[in-house]
Amino acid sequence: MLSIEYILLGASVLLLLSIIASKASDKVGIPSLLLFLVVGMLAGSDGPGGIHFDDPYLAQFIGVVALSFILFAGGMDRSCPHRCSIRKGCRRIIAPAFLNLNSIREKYALASKNS
Repeated sequence: MLSIEYILLGASVLLLLSIIASKASDKVGIPSLLLFLVVGMLAGSDGPGGIHFDDPYLAQFIGVVALSFILFAGGMDRSCPHRCSIRKGCRRIIAPAFLNLNSIREKYALASKNS
């Protein structure tokens, strides 16, 4: 079992490589998603990183979360003439939705404590 220090070190190195890949993709003109895939392949079990991962449910969860971030970033990076109005609209929708979800979570937590 790896200690938490090695896990944090590996995660920080991957984050640093992702930042470098993002900056390099802007200068070269290559889509950053392609460079992120290359970093992930190099870090995986078949690459020199040698990170073995055998939990399919956690891998699916991480993949779904990553896909939602990719789709959100792709939508926000897309050039649109009404970009500012779209962002303002997103803020108007996301903030109440977050607060509503938070209040629902609290109600269920209180209900589960009482039962």
